[in-house]
Amino acid sequence: MSTSAGCSTGSTCRYRAPACGSGRDTFGNLVVDVRLPDVERSIEFEAWAVVTRRKGLSQPGRSGDPRLLTPTRLTRPDAALRVVAAGLAAGGGGGRALAERICRWAYQEIAYEPGVTDIHTTAAEALALSRGVCQDKAHVMITLCRLAGLPARYVSGHLLGEGASHAWVEVLVAEPGRDTLVLALDPTHDRRPTSATSPSQSAGTTPTWRPCRARTRPRTPAA
Repeated sequence: MSTSAGCSTGSTCRYRAPACGSGRDTFGNLVVDVRLPDVERSIEFEAWAVVTRRKGLSQPGRSGDPRLLTPTRLTRPDAALRVVAAGLAAGGGGGRALAERICRWAYQEIAYEPGVTDIHTTAAEALALSRGVCQDKAHVMITLCRLAGLPARYVSGHLLGEGASHAWVEVLVAEPGRDTLVLALDPTHDRRPTSATSPSQSAGTTPTWRPCRARTRPRTPAA
């Protein structure tokens, strides 16, 4: 897969930034860094991307990318997280069933409460508090998935109808006879981000939405 992207910064920016640079992170994502001395009213970003998919490339996760199983500063497990992961893994059924079980646990056990955590809060700290926002629930879920042997990564984006950014998790699940499944799960709402209802809810039930308006910022997928 190859990706080309553009941004309204740099040579195409109507108001040229005094310091603007771009590069690639370890995942190959384009990163644009803009520095401004002050913002008079607001700042607006415009970005576009073209993605080309080519046949013959390995499926996500088949390469065994160690980054999707390796703890980071925000997802480093402590003893309490290891105990929880062991209990969830012993609950019967692996793969997709285990990923959904972990999602539901993070949804139920980490109460949604803005203002008690920030962007530096780790999964272990969020578990000790039993409170947090979308990024904390995502970090807890990622940590538990990785402890259970499920490759997982952090996703940052937006939900329809919400202005603030949101975080959820993608879990890579190997299913017999199929390519690796990239399973998106949202532990803030206990649902698939693209589905209408929660995995634990019956069809036609409207989930309870929790807009994420705590202290957040755009995140790289390094979590």
